[in-house]
Amino acid sequence: MTKYGDQITYSTADTIADLEKKGYVLVNNEFDQTGQAFGDSSNGHTYTVTLKHGQVPVTPENPGDPGQPINPDDPDGPKWPAGTAKSDLLEDATQTIHYTGAGKDTPKDSVTPHEGAFTKTVTVDKVTGKIVSETDFTGQANFETVKTPVVNGYHADKALAGGLTATPDQPNVSDTVTYQANGKVVPVDENGKPISGADQPTYPTDPSDPTKVLPVPVPAVPGYTTKTTIVTPSDPGANTTVTYEKVVDEAPVTPATPAKPTATPRAKQAPANQATLPQTGNEDDAPVAVAGGLLAGLMGLLGLLGFKKKQDD
Repeated sequence: MTKYGDQITYSTADTIADLEKKGYVLVNNEFDQTGQAFGDSSNGHTYTVTLKHGQVPVTPENPGDPGQPINPDDPDGPKWPAGTAKSDLLEDATQTIHYTGAGKDTPKDSVTPHEGAFTKTVTVDKVTGKIVSETDFTGQANFETVKTPVVNGYHADKALAGGLTATPDQPNVSDTVTYQANGKVVPVDENGKPISGADQPTYPTDPSDPTKVLPVPVPAVPGYTTKTTIVTPSDPGANTTVTYEKVVDEAPVTPATPAKPTATPRAKQAPANQATLPQTGNEDDAPVAVAGGLLAGLMGLLGLLGFKKKQDD
C-alpha cells in the first residue's frame, strides 16, 4: 500500500512515447520520477505533462504520399492529404517561340520546357492529417535564346528569339518571329514598264543571318541589255527595278561586188579584095552591107559597058 512520502514508481515515458507515435510532440514534462515522492495530506502535488500536435513541412525534396500513413508507427492513424505529392509542390515553366508569315514553309513552334522551375512548401498536422499552411510558389526560370531558322525566300524580323525569364505569376512565356517575303529584281524598259516574260529573281536569304538577304545577279533578258550586273538590296523586302535598253536590229552591210568589164566586140576585117562598109556597130549587119556594095559595083560596071557600046555604034 502506497503511503504519503513513499517513492513514486509511476513513469510517463510509455504514455509520452505512445502519443509521439501518433504525431504528438512533447512540450514539457513536469513529472520527474527521480527523487519524487507522494506528498502528505496537506501537501499534495500535481504534475503536468504538455504535448502538442506535431507538424511536418512537406517539400519537393521531402514530399508526402497521399493516402498513406503520415506516422509510420501508427498505420491506422492520419493519412497524407491531397496536395502533398511531389508534383503538387512543383510547377513547370515553358518558353515558346511562335513563327509566322512564311506560308507552308513556316517553322513549327519552338517549345523549351523547364521542369520544376518553381517550388512551394506545405505544412501538415501529423495528428489530424490536414494541411495547416502552405507557401506560394517561388523561384524563376531563365531561358536561353533560340536561333531563328532560315527560310529561303523570306527574311525574319529577328535573328534570335526568346531568352526570356519565367516567374510563378507568368510561368509560360512566349516570343514571336515574323517572316516576310524577300523582294525581287524587276527588269523594266526605258519607260519604267516591267518587261513581259523577263525573269524576276528573288533575293536569296543570308544563311548566316535570316534577317538579311544576299546580292543577286541581274537576269539576262533577250533583246535587251543593261549596264547593271548585280543588285545589292538595301531593303530585303522591297523590289529593285533594273532598267534595260532594247537592242536595235541593224541590217547587215554586204560589200558591193565590182562590175565585170564588158568586152567590146572587135570588127571583123574584110578581105583585101572586099570593100569595107561603114561601121554600123552591129556585127551581124556586115555580110548584108558587103553584099549591097558588090551589087552596086556590078550595076556600075554594067553601066560603063553600055556606055562604051553606045560610043562604038
